[in-house]
Amino acid sequence: LYLTGFILQVAWAVPFMLLVGTGNVAFIYVAAIILAISLGLSYGPQSGMFVSLFPTRVRYSGASIAYALGAILGGGPAPFLATWLIQQTDSALSVGIYMLIAGAISLAATLAIRKSDLVGLPHGPLAGTQSAPALADAK
Repeated sequence: LYLTGFILQVAWAVPFMLLVGTGNVAFIYVAAIILAISLGLSYGPQSGMFVSLFPTRVRYSGASIAYALGAILGGGPAPFLATWLIQQTDSALSVGIYMLIAGAISLAATLAIRKSDLVGLPHGPLAGTQSAPALADAK
């Protein structure tokens, strides 16, 4: 799901901004709905992936710092850069290209994660837990 969201974001970035740039309300709604789907696909499983990147003893801090730094460094300057790009180019296309590059970086970073990096990933549906019969036998 995470990769699918980023692939859709990269593929949709330029068409999204071109549709928004038309000023047509119907086109803007369509553009926003498709973008919202791609964001949901990537943001939905994000917290689960983040926590599995860190061992238990530093999981909360690691996931929180990673999320906060990403929001600050990636999301903070985005409105200013978008405004500047439109002022410089007089085109929404430049913002679409910026979104495409940001999405491609996210996609590349996600592809760089290996299964061995997911230290918090359980090895089964209830890894680390015991079933009721096993608990009864332990008593």
